Amino acid sequence: MRPKDRIALTRVIVTLTLSLLCLTGCSIVAEKIVLNHPKVKKLFETPLPDRTLSGKAWTNSIGDGTNRILVLHLTGSNYFSLGYNQGRLLAREIEAAYEDAFAGAEKQIPRKAAEKLSAGGKRRIVHHVLGEAWKKMRPFVSAEELEEMEGLAAGLRDAGIVGIDLPTIHHLNAIPDFSQMGCSGVIAYGDATRGDVWQMRVLDYGLELGLHKRPMITVYHPVNTFDNTIVNIGWVGLAGMVTGVNNRGVAISEMRYNSIEGKTLAGEPMVFLMKRSLRFGNSAPEVVSIMRSAKRTNGYGYLVGDREKNAIGVLASAKEFVEFRPNTAKVLERGKDVLPQYKDVLYCGHYNDRQAASVQKLHGTLALSTLQEMALSIAPESNLQVVVFNLTTGDLWVANKRSEGRAADTTYVKFPRDAWEK
Repeated sequence: MRPKDRIALTRVIVTLTLSLLCLTGCSIVAEKIVLNHPKVKKLFETPLPDRTLSGKAWTNSIGDGTNRILVLHLTGSNYFSLGYNQGRLLAREIEAAYEDAFAGAEKQIPRKAAEKLSAGGKRRIVHHVLGEAWKKMRPFVSAEELEEMEGLAAGLRDAGIVGIDLPTIHHLNAIPDFSQMGCSGVIAYGDATRGDVWQMRVLDYGLELGLHKRPMITVYHPVNTFDNTIVNIGWVGLAGMVTGVNNRGVAISEMRYNSIEGKTLAGEPMVFLMKRSLRFGNSAPEVVSIMRSAKRTNGYGYLVGDREKNAIGVLASAKEFVEFRPNTAKVLERGKDVLPQYKDVLYCGHYNDRQAASVQKLHGTLALSTLQEMALSIAPESNLQVVVFNLTTGDLWVANKRSEGRAADTTYVKFPRDAWEK
């Protein structure tokens, strides 16, 4: 018998055998035969996560004195390595940042309850509450972020840090979705500027967490060929993102928006949704599409711009997703918010009336200096950070709060594109 005839006969025998087993009531036996077939078993195997350490982390800085900002670069062939390399390199700085953040979180415990609690009791309450929040969020967090945080915990452990385990890292990154942020933002291009596409983000948040003590820009170099390089303009210890840009010239400005229905903790944390959107979104419309399809949490407003003059505003919660664009109406209204519109500008924020007046006054000249002037007029006392992006060139400028005063009152530090995209 020829080999090919023998193979064909074997297939017929196997098929008939399985059919007879099923017909004679031996379906359980048949299932076992099928599921133990090597090719079938391989389909049902769960691939082991890649924990091979690769890549490296290195730091430099921009600015000087009280305006110095640490810059962290991360590379690796998996997201676990990105976290691990960071944890090993910045272990002591992360340890101090976590202590400040959780001490700040303890201050949110109602005073009458706090008076009855020991120091250890306050910390346990904080972790219990944040742990319950994380249980709601965990099913919606991307594999990339879970692996990075696992790597961060391993890197800290290997660097000798014993007080920060993986649940502690989860808890810290759950904090932003609890918090109130009265931020502001603007995107301007065309007739509103001197030619380039400009975007600004004014962040009013987190003073009690001590974040301002350790500003840091993290450059995530691509893990896979489809990843973008992303720049997280934040602080030591926070894996998530509240201000960011990618190598495609896409930036996101974020703010809390309470006047929207459908708020919940059972969704992807905002700090990870922003990061994922920039990692995989190649334009403002693509980023907004990722946000739209996500399982979202609380009410937020986003301004998403790119260097191709796309400017999209979003109001989003777990149940709502509203988009708006420039040059579509004379006035945008949402509840009590009324925003007069100006050509080629998108804006919203903490003080809409002040910002509208500033946009009208500076229209046609919006660029670095005039956006800094706008920030001075709209930033509240809680202003933690201001970032101005030139999306056309890829350069950005950062101002961070010092111990006193607002971020908008400090010196801006330039972070040029050629310092991170190589």
